[in-house]
Amino acid sequence: MDAVHVFELVIAMLFAVIALHYLAHRLNLPPAVALIVGGAGMAFIPGLRACRWTRSWCW
Repeated sequence: MDAVHVFELVIAMLFAVIALHYLAHRLNLPPAVALIVGGAGMAFIPGLRACRWTRSWCW
């Protein structure tokens, strides 16, 4: 996965977090509940690869 695809994935996840927070606010739920349900839903997206963190990204 090249840098452009990683950047697009990060931006898409940022928008998903914002949308889930807004949805939780509209449904009078705690934001944590919506984020957990959304994260569990993202786990089932076909073709989404697992993120592998390397030391070079951290330091």
